[in-house]
Amino acid sequence: MCGRVIQSSAPFRLAIVDGLDTRDSRVHNYPSRWNGAPSQELLVIRRNHDTGEVSLDPLRWGLIPYWCDDPKGGRKPINAKCETVRTLPTFRDAYRLRRCIVPVDGFFEWKAIKGQKAKQPYAVGMKDGIPFGIGGLGENWKDPATATCCWPPLSIVVLVAVPCS
Repeated sequence: MCGRVIQSSAPFRLAIVDGLDTRDSRVHNYPSRWNGAPSQELLVIRRNHDTGEVSLDPLRWGLIPYWCDDPKGGRKPINAKCETVRTLPTFRDAYRLRRCIVPVDGFFEWKAIKGQKAKQPYAVGMKDGIPFGIGGLGENWKDPATATCCWPPLSIVVLVAVPCS
């Protein structure tokens, strides 16, 4: 499963969706990520369902379901299998209401090396080097005691299209 991503392009190159204007974006100086890992922020394309506006926003990688009582406890899934994302309680509402696109220049997969503990990382990207989108789910977590957004205010999980072997 995808555990590391590359977001090295400038935000205007990551605008791979029609209607996304990054000129006025607050992320125009966002740093490149050559080895983006879970718990780090990644740029994500999402649509505001009320206004229809499409934006490029930084979201933390590691989903915290909106119904979670404590964001520091428990696991924060980084991937979701397409076969179960519709039915599992952790992803169900985000799948129905808060889908997004994670624009990347590539991602890493690891291959076991026969006779060794270490694995060989391989960067996977488009042949021509242009960014491409990976499906994701966004979530807003709010503190149940105060009903205000807390750390992290927004989080994502990356969708895995086919079962990995």
